[in-house]
Amino acid sequence: MPTPLSGHLETRVLADGHRALYAKIRTDRHLLGREPEWSKDRAERFLKSTLLPAAKLRQPWWDLIPSPDADPAPTQSLTVWQACTEYVQWRESRSENHNTRSAATSPVVKHLLPFFAFADAGQTIQRPLSDVDEGLVAQFIERKRQERAILTDLAEKLTEASPEELQDLKRLTQSASADLDEDEIVLLRRFGQQGGRYKLSDPHARGRISLSSRGLRDSEINRCLSTLRSVVGRANRRHGLQVPDPTLDMRLRGEAPNRNWLWPEHLEALITAARALDEREGRYAHNGREAAVWVLALCGPRVHEFCAFTWRDLSDAGLTVRTSKTAAGRRTIQVPAVARAALSAHRARLGDPNADTPIWPTSTGRRRDRNNVRSRLLAPVINTARAAHEPQAGEPLPDRVTPHTFRRTAATAWYWLGRDERTTMHEIGHRSSRLTLEVYAQPRPRDPKQKQMLAGWMAGVEL
Repeated sequence: MPTPLSGHLETRVLADGHRALYAKIRTDRHLLGREPEWSKDRAERFLKSTLLPAAKLRQPWWDLIPSPDADPAPTQSLTVWQACTEYVQWRESRSENHNTRSAATSPVVKHLLPFFAFADAGQTIQRPLSDVDEGLVAQFIERKRQERAILTDLAEKLTEASPEELQDLKRLTQSASADLDEDEIVLLRRFGQQGGRYKLSDPHARGRISLSSRGLRDSEINRCLSTLRSVVGRANRRHGLQVPDPTLDMRLRGEAPNRNWLWPEHLEALITAARALDEREGRYAHNGREAAVWVLALCGPRVHEFCAFTWRDLSDAGLTVRTSKTAAGRRTIQVPAVARAALSAHRARLGDPNADTPIWPTSTGRRRDRNNVRSRLLAPVINTARAAHEPQAGEPLPDRVTPHTFRRTAATAWYWLGRDERTTMHEIGHRSSRLTLEVYAQPRPRDPKQKQMLAGWMAGVEL
């Protein structure tokens, strides 16, 4: 995989004994300042919260370095860039979990800053935060919807290109069969990737060209608006401003989220598919797909907890979650007998690994991430089951099955079998029973056979 963009500090000792601190990103190196005005801690925070986000957006990050002779900007002229930088730094300091920090800062770096930060097309004049109003937010919403429509058309046009054109960006943009217009080329350069992992600007990029995004859904646009509201609110509190909320009454109305789950007959089809894949995978036996499906569907761990499980975490009491975002998340989950049997068979195929080995390692023995779980571990199971499943009651597999679908399935199964609220909260890792029951637990099945199947699978678990 390509190396993520990163920067570092360089220091040089001056004749007076003080140090000069430089920021280096890619091949560019610029002076931040010298001691005592600039400490190493201040320089590292400034590099991480301000310069690197600008560099990721291909902005001239060196222009953001304050001049040593410049007076501090007056509070009333706080810019969007400064407010967003302070917000990102604050959010990153509130959590040690990488995924949580990324989810909080991604709307700022990928969407808010590129649109709101500058007041001119050349991106040389920073926009004051007070200039962000409802009209500008309406333009932002329209822009994101336009991008979504263009990206949808662009995805269809890429299917018309030849395999040779999909290997070469220049040939693709000049292709008569793809017939890309200027707006599509701009978004292709922004959201395009090669080989499923390389940015098109990466000199090492190779492989088939595809899109990393199809644009923001209305719910994701609302998430950006919520983040913008938080940025403005925090700037008002921190700097004593009175900038009105520009997102007031601007949220988009969308359909209620589709919180699907798996019926027992769905789970049975997935287990059958996973078992068949395990039996014929040979050198891919490390996947342990049957054990993975049982644990995800009957134990309900979060996907990052699932990735972190090692054999040390499996005991007679169950699977222990050692690290979590909250105290409620650190728990021991009971493991049904069918899941234990599948785990034992999986461990035997791995050749009795040591205690610190991930239960579901990659082919190189490393810990999986959430994307690997979705695409490498579960996708073959879901595709195989979907092709073979013949619903007896007219209920096909859900269109979208994710690790979180399995988590909702586990909570729903416990609810169907009569597990009390407090035990369910503990097992699922929630602090709120309302969230557990309203969001996860679904209506009970009318078919008694469904409940009998679940009861049989849950043998060995105290309800």
